[in-house]
Amino acid sequence: MLSASLPTGFSADALTLLLFAGAALLLCIGSIYYIVAGFLTGAGWGLVNLLLPGGSLIFTFARWDAARRPFFITVAGAICLGLGIVRAGPDWQRLGGDGSSLFSDAKDKHQELTADIDRTREEIFDLKARLQDETERVALAYKALSEKRSGLKTDDLEAVRAFNAEAAQYKSSNEGLTATRSSIGEREQRLASLLEERVAVAPPVVPASASGGGVTIYSASWCGPCKQAKAYLTSKGVPYQDIDVEKSPEGAAEFRRLGGRGVPLIVIKGEKISGFNQARIDQLLAR
Repeated sequence: MLSASLPTGFSADALTLLLFAGAALLLCIGSIYYIVAGFLTGAGWGLVNLLLPGGSLIFTFARWDAARRPFFITVAGAICLGLGIVRAGPDWQRLGGDGSSLFSDAKDKHQELTADIDRTREEIFDLKARLQDETERVALAYKALSEKRSGLKTDDLEAVRAFNAEAAQYKSSNEGLTATRSSIGEREQRLASLLEERVAVAPPVVPASASGGGVTIYSASWCGPCKQAKAYLTSKGVPYQDIDVEKSPEGAAEFRRLGGRGVPLIVIKGEKISGFNQARIDQLLAR
């Protein structure tokens, strides 16, 4: 039997929930009515309805006069259940043996996505650190090759062969830089997709300060101008709400609603500032 208390992870609309609730109620009433009608007809029929699998069906065919009302109630419940299943669509496909998996746990999904996001961020950080090291090594290799080439004598075949070997190694290292940049780009796209998916799990909540008279900064942990903006506001003694758009799905949703394309996005008394603009901040604070 479906539970009357539905977890928040189930995304069905009010009509779908009403159909499931109605089905549960009608099927329950129908089952009880069958037992009562059976005992009113005779103790034997009551026990058939109560204990025998399919007893209600036997009772319906044998004693239609007594089973008519509980039969129609049960049919109505079955119709409601069928309509609810059809309307629920893909959600019903996740139904488990006891019916509990019909309603996905949004909190668990949010935590799973957060773990994936954190792992992807770490991968991006490691790849960027490796890219920086590789870039420095390739730059040094290029400088060394340039110096060797300027002093290379074409009749010195041994030196030419050594130079060509180093040049081939340099080319391979340079191609490695391209591959690393491509890996970073792929993971950044995955990160953006994961952030979008996490936002979809939780309903967006509009921060009070973004629509009121406070100061809100939509930022990211790696953003230098974000840190400058926050430090500047702190130095002026201006309180602000800091929302990391990569960690807060609600904040990310509001950031997009405000038309944010990059961080920091600063909202002061309902006015938006893209980037760290000290003069504009002072102008809005003075209003």
